[in-house]
Amino acid sequence: MRECLTEAIVLSVKSGSGQDSVADFYTRELGRIRARVTSGRKILSKLTPHLDVLNLVNLRLVEKRQFIVADVVTKDRFSELRSSSTKLALALNFLRVLRAISYPAEPDPRLWHWLIRSFRSKRFNYREFLKILGYDPAAACCEVCGARQLTHFFLKDQSFLCYRCHTKFPKNKLLYLQ
Repeated sequence: MRECLTEAIVLSVKSGSGQDSVADFYTRELGRIRARVTSGRKILSKLTPHLDVLNLVNLRLVEKRQFIVADVVTKDRFSELRSSSTKLALALNFLRVLRAISYPAEPDPRLWHWLIRSFRSKRFNYREFLKILGYDPAAACCEVCGARQLTHFFLKDQSFLCYRCHTKFPKNKLLYLQ
């Protein structure tokens, strides 16, 4: 059994078996991880209020066969970000994309610091974000026609698209590159 203390951003929380829930985090030291929250669905759970999506938390994990949340305390709720519905929607979309295309257990200090800085400044740029993840738009071309004027990123197969070709793909799986 190993114990780990780290900072983390709550990416998502879902129902698990029984009264348990399962939470996804992006941590400073461990990268993207999934952890079980024992009795996390109980009304009087001391952990539940701290596990809001987009919270920056201090997290104590115990690793047996899987990670289990032993304790969690909110460090920053990014209240200014939450006060603007459009900025909040952008931030939540960044978390969705991060869950979709980042590898589990691969810590990236540049990504961690970029996420914290973006959430605090309320400024988001998909081009920078993708570049940090290893998908540099400057070195890519449209997957369909080969054009260099890229406007979209297709999440499903992680490819870039131009304005003309992006209409051939499902809108909910595309990122618009500002």
